Amino acid sequence: MMRRGGFCLRKWKSSDPSIFKDLPHDSQESDLVHLDDSDCSVLGVKWSPKSDDFKFAVPSIDMKDNYTKREVLSQIARAFDPLGLLSPSVIFMKIVLQELWQANLSWDQPLPEELSSKWRSFLSEIVLLQQVTFPRYVLLPKALVEIHAFCDASEKAYCAVLYARSISSDSIRTVLLTSKTRVAPLKVQSLPRLELCSALLLSNLLSSTVPHLDISISAVFAWSDSQITLAWINSEPSRWKPFVANRVSQIQELVPEAQWNFVRGLENPADCGTRGLTPSEFVTCDLWFNGPRWLSTNSTLPLNKVEENQQIKKEMSSEEKKQAKITLVALPMRHTPVTFFH
Repeated sequence: MMRRGGFCLRKWKSSDPSIFKDLPHDSQESDLVHLDDSDCSVLGVKWSPKSDDFKFAVPSIDMKDNYTKREVLSQIARAFDPLGLLSPSVIFMKIVLQELWQANLSWDQPLPEELSSKWRSFLSEIVLLQQVTFPRYVLLPKALVEIHAFCDASEKAYCAVLYARSISSDSIRTVLLTSKTRVAPLKVQSLPRLELCSALLLSNLLSSTVPHLDISISAVFAWSDSQITLAWINSEPSRWKPFVANRVSQIQELVPEAQWNFVRGLENPADCGTRGLTPSEFVTCDLWFNGPRWLSTNSTLPLNKVEENQQIKKEMSSEEKKQAKITLVALPMRHTPVTFFH
């Protein structure tokens, strides 16, 4: 495809010699990458041929007593994570940046002590991110493959994260695929609305990822810990005010095949990407790397549907369209005889 557009890809590397058979010799950076070779760069991340893992190179940062908004933005821009594998720590940085904007600081004004201390503490741990590795190959051979997508929101941010679940005859494997995060808008929205935004983010992530996976997907499951959001998604969009109606309609169009279910908040990995994690918290967060435990251990899933109770109905009613009531009264017409005199 790239060659048709006149883009000749170069610097090919592989641990499999058969890859090079159909490539021009001048397109190869080296004939073969041996398994004991050092790490090489692939699309901005590090690939270890020996372990077949991805990992991230953390740029060196000079520690200071204080920073400016300009310096913080520069440091955040250096965090390159195209697949969203480090999202809980990346969103932590973005939340700090939003707090700087809300503080109305000029570009070269020193940070307030509270924000400065928070940022220095984060930078002092950032080198820990180099310890984290992610497998390049995420499946089991000859296995049934499911996609499980989780979404969540807080007052600070919302997140969607995807996992590939491979089920073979004797084992189950769950691996993190990708994720997306967004900071909550400055215009304050209710938490149910933000939860709905996270569901839309999940739907966009699914629609842009699943069709491009060169494997057969047996089922797509979408999980949320917001019963109100699930009730909205399973309803007719025209019932709701424009904010909810537009997003519900988009979700239903983007992922009509997805099976939406309820997950408990403590078992929702997307929660990690809504509050932000420091590097020391992130490297020990098994929920983020592998999803909820039952995803890798149970052959059957806890498929919990939403049962509307009074609290859910009350929350939903605040977004329901107001209906105008028109009362018609029909009266019989009486014809009065008219006598004409000549």
